[in-house]
Amino acid sequence: MKVDTEVLIIGAGVQGCSLAYQLSRRGRRVMIIEKASIAAGASKAAAGMLGAQSEWEGSDLFQEFALESRAMFAELVPEVEALSGMDVSYVNNGMLKPVWNKTEAEKYQRLSGHSYGAKWLSARETRSKEPALSEHIHGAWSIPKDGQLRAYEWTLALARAAEANGTVIRENTAVDQLLEADGRVCGVKTSEGSIKADEVVFTGGSAGARLLDEREFSLYPVKGECLSVRLPDAALEHTLHTPEVYIVPKKDGEIFIGATEKPEDASTEVTVASMQKLMKAAVHLVPGLKHAGIERFWSGVRPQTGDGLPYMGRTSKGLWVMTGHYRNGILLSARSGSWMAARIERESVREDWKQLFAVDPKIRKGGVIHANHA
Repeated sequence: MKVDTEVLIIGAGVQGCSLAYQLSRRGRRVMIIEKASIAAGASKAAAGMLGAQSEWEGSDLFQEFALESRAMFAELVPEVEALSGMDVSYVNNGMLKPVWNKTEAEKYQRLSGHSYGAKWLSARETRSKEPALSEHIHGAWSIPKDGQLRAYEWTLALARAAEANGTVIRENTAVDQLLEADGRVCGVKTSEGSIKADEVVFTGGSAGARLLDEREFSLYPVKGECLSVRLPDAALEHTLHTPEVYIVPKKDGEIFIGATEKPEDASTEVTVASMQKLMKAAVHLVPGLKHAGIERFWSGVRPQTGDGLPYMGRTSKGLWVMTGHYRNGILLSARSGSWMAARIERESVREDWKQLFAVDPKIRKGGVIHANHA
């Protein structure tokens, strides 16, 4: 069968663009088709935290994957920036996880059990590192290796780097249906005609789940709302993370505050109630934010799975699926792109991760993951 490209990727979010970059640097002919524009969905809305430790309950195996991904950014970011000609505002100065009482502090005691540098700071030590914090905090866990970047710029830079390696990106191209030959997915029918490929990869969000077999996949939308502000004088140095709110200061002075979680909500509106809740929690944590000027509000719809684990595998019909990363999409993008590229190239990968992320529910092994990362 004559093909139009070797690998066809459906969706130009951070997962699709990361995969395209990793495959293109291996010399594969890649095409991305996107119904809107690059990073138009959840990848544009994310706060960009690389929080592999800040709040994680559940699978240690999944956290291993997340920690590997976080470690890759230090080398991958300069590589992608150089090839794309973009600055993604990567900051690797750590995260603080403030707590209000001793019980909360003990809840996260497990952070000190890993050999990744997390340590407990008293209230005085915490406010010495971040003076803008409330004087009522009990202390904080310092997580020095949890960094951050600008999610939209990171996704766009991956796309541009992939293009520099020969990837073709077709925006404003909607997929109507998958094409099959001899029981195997071999391409797609789009609004602009059919496209044939050796390998087809679905990296879309919950809105594109109609292309997947609902008997195999449990994928649903979770809306998140955020806002950003600027402080006229004082600046925050560290990303702050609590169960109620996260505060992410960017290199240019913009401060992201997020995020709500609304399961089964695919709307794009931002509500007054949500903003009130976030602003109240943010000012409680950093009182000086009451003097901040509001920059903007926005929302994004994240794809979540029934058990909280992303799908990264191949269906019985040969369709590769890479979706359901929920709030961990930016954090996991470095490792998931390289790992899925290795799988598509038939390279050897860890069997336990193949089972963890399998699309076949009979093979899939894992559990509900509670990870609050953007």
